[in-house]
Amino acid sequence: MRRSLLNSSQEPLLNTARGPIIKLDALEAALRDNRVRAAGLDVVEMEPPELTHPLVQAWRNREEWIAYRLVITPHAAFVCEEAYHEMRLKAALNVRRALEGVPLRNVVNEHFLRYRL
Repeated sequence: MRRSLLNSSQEPLLNTARGPIIKLDALEAALRDNRVRAAGLDVVEMEPPELTHPLVQAWRNREEWIAYRLVITPHAAFVCEEAYHEMRLKAALNVRRALEGVPLRNVVNEHFLRYRL
């Protein structure tokens, strides 16, 4: 079921999902019409975002209507010391699982696992 998230909200819209969930054209219109108070995007519909898109230009130029209402990060909002520690730990545990012949966790390219050294 598809439904618009940009109808009316006094809460900030946050998107840290994968893939094109928020359409920049719709977000721009919602921000301009004050249907969305603010937005934080860790992912946009096309990465990197088109620098010529009006919303991206307004944000980069710090236009008054968008000031303090939009944050765009380069799909890296997770970056912190704790996240790096967790990534290293999960990688090490998966290496151990591979060496022990135990199924790996969090595999996104499982079709490559059939090729073994």
